[in-house]
Amino acid sequence: MKKLLIITLILSIVSVVFMVFNFAASTDIYRDYVGTAIVSGQIIDNVGKLPEWTTCKGEWQLLRIDLIVRFIFMLLVTVVLAKLIRSHKVRSNHQ
Repeated sequence: MKKLLIITLILSIVSVVFMVFNFAASTDIYRDYVGTAIVSGQIIDNVGKLPEWTTCKGEWQLLRIDLIVRFIFMLLVTVVLAKLIRSHKVRSNHQ
């Protein structure tokens, strides 16, 4: 159980760091991303002239990693809480 708690704690710290990166990446995407609505509505003839950075590939990848880290963290928290509740019930039944 102690090992699971340590892993969960480490993953929570990583999750907080990725939360900050998520905010930064979302802000960059909001400012720099050239989405399909913009392409189809305004500059369809100039799509090939757009610089590569306008796709925000790195930012989108960071958001995907953040989602995976958060999902794993939430699963671990659920497992830890379930184990703690179960061990608490066992202890309270013995008293």
